[in-house]
Amino acid sequence: SAGDLVQEATKIFNDKVNILGGKNEREPTDLFKTMDDFIDAHNVFDSASLVSPFPIYNDSYGWFDPQSIYLFCARLKVGKSSFGMSLAQQMVLMPENQGAKILVLDTEMSIEEVQSRMLSSMSGVKEFYIRHKYYLRDPEMKKKIDAARAYMQPLWDKIDHLQIAGWDLDKQIAAVRRWVHRNQGKRCMVILDYF
Repeated sequence: SAGDLVQEATKIFNDKVNILGGKNEREPTDLFKTMDDFIDAHNVFDSASLVSPFPIYNDSYGWFDPQSIYLFCARLKVGKSSFGMSLAQQMVLMPENQGAKILVLDTEMSIEEVQSRMLSSMSGVKEFYIRHKYYLRDPEMKKKIDAARAYMQPLWDKIDHLQIAGWDLDKQIAAVRRWVHRNQGKRCMVILDYF
C-alpha cells in the first residue's frame, strides 16, 4: 500500500542520512548586513500575497501572505462559514487578486448545502425554497434566482469546494497537495472550515 511504501522509504532515509552531519545545513545569516539585499530584492510577498476585501483588516493586519496560517475563531453559529465564503467570493473578483484560486475544505457541509446557502445569500430567496425547488412555483423568486446566475458566472473556475468530513489529516493534506499541483503558477489559498 502507499502507506507502507512511504513508511519504508522514510526508514531507509533515516538509516542512510545523517541529519546532524549534513553538508547542506543552513548557517546563521547576519541580520542587518544582508538587509540591503532584502530591501532591493523581489520577494514572494510581492507577487503571491492576496489582498483582503476588507480595508479595516488590511490596515490592521496586512494581506494574506504565502505559507502563512490565519485563524478566525468565534462561538458557534456567529457566521464563520459565511465569513469564509464571503471572503473567498470577494477576493477572487478583486483586480488585485487576478488569477487567484481558492479551495474551501469543509468538515460539515456538502457542496449542495453550500451552494444553496450561497445562492440564498446572492438572491435573497430563502435557502429552504432553493433546496426544495419551491422558488420555481413563484415567478418573483424565480426572477431573483435567474438574476443571481449572472452574478455567479465571473466566479467560475475560481473557488473549489471539498467536503472532508471524517477524513484523517494525511488524506486532507494529500488532497490539498493535488489541488495545489493542479493550480501551479496561480496564487492559491486554502480555507479550512473546521467547526
